[in-house]
Amino acid sequence: MEATIRERIGKRALKKITWRILPWMAILYFMAVLDRSNLSNVQLFILKREIPTNQSCEANCTTVTTGIISKEEYGYAVGIFFISYMLFEIPSNLALKKTGAPTWLSRIMISWGIVTICTMFIKNAIGLIICRFILGATEAGFWPGGIYYLSTWYNKKERSTRIGLFYVTSPFSGVIAGVLSYVILQMDGIQGLYGWQWLFLIEGIPSVILGILTFFVLPTDPQTCTFLTDAEKEWTISAVAEGQQVEADAKSISKEQILGVFKNWRIWMFCILSFGHNCTHSITTFFTPSIINEFGLSPLMSNLLSAGPFGFGVICILLVSKHSDYTGERPGHLLIPFMVQIAGWAVVGVSFYISGNLAFQYAMLTFTVGIHYAFVPIFWAWLVEELKGGTTVAVSTATVTSFGSLGSIITPFLTTFILNETGTYLWVMVVLASIGGFCFIVGVALAILLRVFPENYEIIEDEELPKKIM
Repeated sequence: MEATIRERIGKRALKKITWRILPWMAILYFMAVLDRSNLSNVQLFILKREIPTNQSCEANCTTVTTGIISKEEYGYAVGIFFISYMLFEIPSNLALKKTGAPTWLSRIMISWGIVTICTMFIKNAIGLIICRFILGATEAGFWPGGIYYLSTWYNKKERSTRIGLFYVTSPFSGVIAGVLSYVILQMDGIQGLYGWQWLFLIEGIPSVILGILTFFVLPTDPQTCTFLTDAEKEWTISAVAEGQQVEADAKSISKEQILGVFKNWRIWMFCILSFGHNCTHSITTFFTPSIINEFGLSPLMSNLLSAGPFGFGVICILLVSKHSDYTGERPGHLLIPFMVQIAGWAVVGVSFYISGNLAFQYAMLTFTVGIHYAFVPIFWAWLVEELKGGTTVAVSTATVTSFGSLGSIITPFLTTFILNETGTYLWVMVVLASIGGFCFIVGVALAILLRVFPENYEIIEDEELPKKIM
């Protein structure tokens, strides 16, 4: 009887938490990805091009230069974002733990919204690079902060699906961004502004508004929230604490746990996996419209069709994360899709060389990008399950995100260099597949080692655990 009552309380608590927190967090992450990746939507419109002054001219034509940045400068602008993002990741996550999620996430959103709006005023590559560096600094901590925040509400049995529902807005934003940019970029000339300027303005304003609202809408933690009953609060605290050491004071910071993160080999292997994923994720986020453009389509149509691969990503996230929670298995659900997408990138690259079939190229890109997105919710659920201690979770998620950002820093520079040297995405894809293959081997080794050495972090003995329901 008592077990039945507990089960009912748990189901009721989970339903309330999910409806109260996840939709709002998903909307915030949607805006984060939209404001971070909208540079890919304007790429084809701000790159310098030589256009003939006379369209009927065939040889020795007089040309005029349009655009404000070169391909190399675009690569710098993409990469510089992740340098500041990496530098400020751990301090930002510790600040979130100390101040509480509503306060710090609100600050992050308002800041990046303002920077996004300011990007509409850039005149050259230097202005764009400065804006992107500041954007990375302001947005740092949002993703690992979100993972840490969700880990204070959900236990390991529910975490992968919930992280998936949180993360699903990343590819969904790609769907919306493709369609939205197709519409906004046609506002070119209105009020004397270019279409790309309208894009930064229209997509930046909602982030500022949502940032202000977040301070009032988002609850801090299960202990102080007002939408759960006392019994539901006790169940939630007990469920989260099961198998994961947490501090009685949600805002306390343990120095021992901070040091423990950097001494633990598990974290560094997760860092390598994150690096491999981010190498391919950078291509997905910032070069998908450009890749489609290389298939022979116009800039506007390339932006519109970029919605397809991201739409398939939404489906892959929901199916894989749900099945992972249902079976309770993480490594296989992570590594099999990772291996498939590595092969997919290689095929997409080769298709530039041996296939001129637009339908095949687009289908392979859609499949590869889609399966790529299944990685994230499983990865973070698996990582958090290996952690003990609130400070450990906060610092570990930030550390892994920061290290993974190295992949996002290197890839844009590497991509533009290879494109300039070869003129094709073939070798870009081959190099990325090779990096991904190495990280896949590391992932297999990690799964094996965790079976051999399953122990988690040592528990700090003087910390108090929240009382469980008897």
